[in-house]
Amino acid sequence: MQKPKLFTGLKFYIMGDFELAYKGYLQDLIVAAGGTILRRRPVSSDDNEASTIVVFSVEPSKKKTLTQRRSDAEALAKSARARAASSSWVLDSIAGCQILVLI
Repeated sequence: MQKPKLFTGLKFYIMGDFELAYKGYLQDLIVAAGGTILRRRPVSSDDNEASTIVVFSVEPSKKKTLTQRRSDAEALAKSARARAASSSWVLDSIAGCQILVLI
């Protein structure tokens, strides 16, 4: 019997300024782990809020601080009844083979 993949049933919206190659790499990892990539901004729905995750970058940026990027992601997540997570959360969850707790 095969176990479901780590991110099965989860949808991810990657927002903000990501280096193109890094964003593609992150999307490939999410899909390989069973997640779905949303191409459009999530909107509020009756879906379980745990099923949609708005991902923001923790990499240094000249445009916005980490605090601003986190705040933008949290605002979008709140309006879409989703959760916000950093790109490092995605990588750490995959590396640890378990979905880490979002604070």
